[in-house]
Amino acid sequence: MRDYGRIDLRLTEEGEVYVIEVNASCYLEKSSEFAAAAAAGGLDFPTLVNRVVELAVERRRVSGKDPKRARPRGRRERREAKLHPATV
Repeated sequence: MRDYGRIDLRLTEEGEVYVIEVNASCYLEKSSEFAAAAAAGGLDFPTLVNRVVELAVERRRVSGKDPKRARPRGRRERREAKLHPATV
């Protein structure tokens, strides 16, 4: 899981922690549990959204992919990209 997600945990009376669910594509809106958890940690909603975007852009930059270039969409474009991988 990268950039953002939600992990639902439950704590027993004995202090044991159980992972209930890992949700890698939880919704990102102001009233969501993810935003509420971020707020509890001191991140307001605009800062949270900006941080998710910053992490995604940085990961793409580190991977060597140009975030300004769109991926090939059609069959012909995909075939040409395989022949010329530097254009992808």
